Amino acid sequence: MALAIPGLVAHPVAASKTDIVATIKVGALPVDVALDQGRNRLYVANRDGGSISVIDTRFNSVVATIGVGGRPDTPVLDTARNRLYVSNITSHSVSVIDTANNGVVANIAVGRSPRPPVVDSTRGRLYVANAGSNSLSVIDLNSNAVVGTVAVGSSPTTPSLDSARGKLFVPNEFGGSLSVLDLATLTVTSTIVVGYEPWPGTIDQESARLYIPNWTGNYLSVIDTAMNTIVATVPVGDQPWAPSLDAGRNRIYVANYGSDNISAIDTTTNTVISVVPVGREPWATVIDPATYRLYVPNTEDGTVSVVDTASNSIVATLKAGKQASSPALDTARSRLYVPNYSSNTISVLALRTTFSPSAPQDFRIDTAAGSTARLSWSAPVWAGSSKITGYTVTASPGGKTCKTKKTTCTITGLKAGTRYTFEARATNKIGNGTPARTNPATW
Repeated sequence: MALAIPGLVAHPVAASKTDIVATIKVGALPVDVALDQGRNRLYVANRDGGSISVIDTRFNSVVATIGVGGRPDTPVLDTARNRLYVSNITSHSVSVIDTANNGVVANIAVGRSPRPPVVDSTRGRLYVANAGSNSLSVIDLNSNAVVGTVAVGSSPTTPSLDSARGKLFVPNEFGGSLSVLDLATLTVTSTIVVGYEPWPGTIDQESARLYIPNWTGNYLSVIDTAMNTIVATVPVGDQPWAPSLDAGRNRIYVANYGSDNISAIDTTTNTVISVVPVGREPWATVIDPATYRLYVPNTEDGTVSVVDTASNSIVATLKAGKQASSPALDTARSRLYVPNYSSNTISVLALRTTFSPSAPQDFRIDTAAGSTARLSWSAPVWAGSSKITGYTVTASPGGKTCKTKKTTCTITGLKAGTRYTFEARATNKIGNGTPARTNPATW
């Protein structure tokens, strides 16, 4: 008998279905949204409409349309001050909206082609990268006035704030670098060369790590924000962007727009541990660590891939609208709000509230003798919404099964010369969980 090396194989097992509970008409070219879960409000930037649509998430209806500047970018909330900040790309300004009455209270002139801002609540500031001016505008949140302009690299984009260390890291898209600002002096103290078209990243302040995707370099730069040094360069897929961090599990997920997949990275080793195929042209992702779910809108498919992050496998594919883009997750209502920029709508998707287990870990063939296979595994990372009641192991082809409450199982009656794959699932009261599979083995 020739036995292949066993191991867990990632298989896309998407079951396409429609979970749209509402489709909300908004302005022209909605691309980005911001959710205020506490106030039951979703703010939609209508890129070609020059406006912000305000949606009441209790009733899925537009309650206000606020005129701002030309080509508004991603809206940014400051819930403590009841403010929404919107960079207007072609008006070279930032609109300040009072979210209590949905009125514009200021339009602040900044540099050319401003990118989405960053709120610094500790210092009472707003930081705006001006891609067309190679500068950063610093705005006082109390006076809505520009209090400083700092020269940075070529075509800067949205920075990352390390508030604990008093630093701001500005990716320079065409400069291939990060400008590091000292927030006490508002001066550039370091320039970190990362490579090819760095895009906005995500920061883990507790571990002092910044993760920057390089769009044309096809890798992720890992920066030590205390030392301003690169500690790792992680190869990923084509045109990576929009990383999502699960700091509690030491994982980061990167959407690879050009290769139609997601790279799952272990942040303790800075290595890719799984590549998950999704739909065409995955957009900005959103993660829910509590339910081990990563939601990935696929622009060209008009779908959302649902990834089980415990086993790094697709567990569902949800239908959205035309040209799905950056979503917002409402954990209180178990809803996902997906802008569809070709149809000028927001799809409201109902998400599952109860879950079967994730896949068993370390599933393997321990012994193979004659017509018998003995298999073993470890418990899943996540039991789901209730405790695990048992496991089922199935051989394919033939469908011979073994059911057990243990983490070992023996299947008999296998035929010589047949190529088998074994599948294991944990079960709870919700149902059978995500499968783990061995590599094929010939008896």
